[in-house]
Amino acid sequence: LGLVTFSGKVEGFINDLFLGGVFTTALGKIITNANLSTKNKDLAYSGNFKTESFNIGAFFEVDKLGEVSLSCALKGSGTDLNALQAQVKASVFSARYNNYVYHGVEINGNFKNKLFDGSFNSTDPNANLDFTGTIDGFSLLFRVQLLEQHGFSSVVLE
Repeated sequence: LGLVTFSGKVEGFINDLFLGGVFTTALGKIITNANLSTKNKDLAYSGNFKTESFNIGAFFEVDKLGEVSLSCALKGSGTDLNALQAQVKASVFSARYNNYVYHGVEINGNFKNKLFDGSFNSTDPNANLDFTGTIDGFSLLFRVQLLEQHGFSSVVLE
């Protein structure tokens, strides 16, 4: 993350905090209205988060993923992909993947064991689709079960 600055309101204890404000990092901005807890081994979080050009690919060490600007309600724990468990409902305004910036993505689902189980809708011209299913999104193999309205029961992309 590099140098991290915070402007806003902090309440609570070192292991159980409410944070309302803006984190500015070398990877981008994170705007929070959320609770953070380190009572257990992993960081736990819940609340509303926004990012502005935050390089989530660098944060999770995923080369093809880049900057993301989004607004989301999030409840989960963990910062490492192997330990990440989270429920998310998000509007993605822009997300860079494989050197293309996608726009207009809605996400609703759960991340656990490096898998996403849920749905998303994209109105981007290069990814105009709706789907519900499970995605192994952090490997080269994607498994997606598309909505029947698109005429596919399932598809495997490599």
